[in-house]
Amino acid sequence: MALDRDTVVQVLLRERLRIAAIATAIVRDVHAADDIFQQVVLAALEHADQFHDAHHVVAWAVKAVRHRAVDLTQRRRLLCLPDEVLDCSKRSGATRPRPRGPTASRRCTTAWASWRRRRKTCCG
Repeated sequence: MALDRDTVVQVLLRERLRIAAIATAIVRDVHAADDIFQQVVLAALEHADQFHDAHHVVAWAVKAVRHRAVDLTQRRRLLCLPDEVLDCSKRSGATRPRPRGPTASRRCTTAWASWRRRRKTCCG
């Protein structure tokens, strides 16, 4: 017998701290973890007819939170510039970093090129 929507919400709210703690441990951001928990609650309500007991709801929610948190972390990594590139662009103030000195220039150019290659392969 499937659980009704109210029971699913009650179970998730009762286990909220544990589920949100898993997301917080992965994304290292309390606000993002709360957003992920809210997304999982909404997704659980869409799938409420598939849950047979409270343990099934919690197990599903833990797995869903873990997957969403990892996805968010990976998306953040792809969208962020590496620290080396950010440091170079701050120093030069240009679109493409051109810092002073032979070592700094080579290091920044390598970091910039590496970031552009990764960005091109993952994002088209």
